[in-house]
This record gives sequence, structure tokens and C-alpha cells, in this order.
Amino acid sequence: MPATIDLVVDDTGFYAGSPDSGADTDAGMKTVITTQNASTITFTLTNQGTKEHGFEVQCTSVLSAYPDLPSGCSSTACFPSSSTVAPIAPGTSKTVTFVTPVPDNLLFPFKSSAPGDANVPGLNGSEGTAWSLM
Repeated sequence: MPATIDLVVDDTGFYAGSPDSGADTDAGMKTVITTQNASTITFTLTNQGTKEHGFEVQCTSVLSAYPDLPSGCSSTACFPSSSTVAPIAPGTSKTVTFVTPVPDNLLFPFKSSAPGDANVPGLNGSEGTAWSLM
């Protein structure tokens, strides 16, 4: 099922919605994006921070959802590289389109793809930010 996802990033975290949506901009809040598996996604990241930030979904283990995985099957699932948004300048947006992975009932942590964000809890995948496939 096709879906459009808008995500805003600033210097402390991610939050759902477009910059003009009027949504509470509680940067760094726990953000879970939920979509169907094998869906075409049009994803827009808007940077409202003061430095470059990006977006990338990390790979995850499939064993929690598929404990009896057949021999020879990969124990990890990953989003396609086309889902990654390279760091973008403050005040800009970037839109990408991709198809989500097939395995469902999984959470894929996401983080900023900007190297300088690795030590910022709300931007490094450690603060409850995840993409959920159902």
C-alpha cells in the first residue's frame, strides 16, 4: 500500500509531521513510523536544525518474528539503500521513494546519517525511533 511519510529533524531529534502541519515540535520524542511491508513509500525529511542532518534505517534481526527461520535464510532484514537520506542543510527538505522490506512484525531503528550526530541520543537510534512494518 503506497504511503507518504513526513519527518522533521532538528539538532536534538526527530518528530513526525511536516514543518507546516502545526504539530507539536517536541524534538527528540519517541517516534515510531508504521507502514505495511512491501509498500511504496514517498518519504520527506525536513531539517529544522542549525546543522546538517540525514536519515537512515538500520538493519534488524528477524528472529523475534521468525524464530524458526529455515536454514540458509538471512537472520537480518534491511531497508533498501534508496531509503537513506544523505545529510541535508538546515532549512531544506529531501524526498525519496522506496519499497519497504517484506518481513513484517519487525521494528527497524532509524538515525541521522550525519556523522556528527552519532553522539546525540535523539539522533543515533537509541531514543525509541523505529520504523515498524506490519
